[in-house]
Amino acid sequence: MQCLYTFKDKSRCGAYAMSSSTFCINHNPEAKELKKMAVISGGKALKKIDQHRLPAVSIESKKDVIPFLISVINEIRSGRADVKKANALAYVGSTLLKAYELVEMEERIDKIETLVLERKTYK
Repeated sequence: MQCLYTFKDKSRCGAYAMSSSTFCINHNPEAKELKKMAVISGGKALKKIDQHRLPAVSIESKKDVIPFLISVINEIRSGRADVKKANALAYVGSTLLKAYELVEMEERIDKIETLVLERKTYK
């Protein structure tokens, strides 16, 4: 059931009514103390991980990506990481690993091409 409170512009509140009332917690005159306690407990509730900044990481080679991904996994499993943020970190870490591998492969191809060209010019 929806709250029966009507605003000055004649529109209705629309929030769900409390089970013991026809009004929501905000508009029920008998629930002032309950609302106050809810506000206080909401303020004490754990905040999203966004409030605590994750430390900067230094990833300078593809070998550095593995411990980074392991730390993300451990943060998820321990419940210390927000799953959305952890998913984003894992995705970025995987993408970075692929980028390192592409750069490495490109360097190897350049070396092979140089060797092939050198052999052709010596013949």
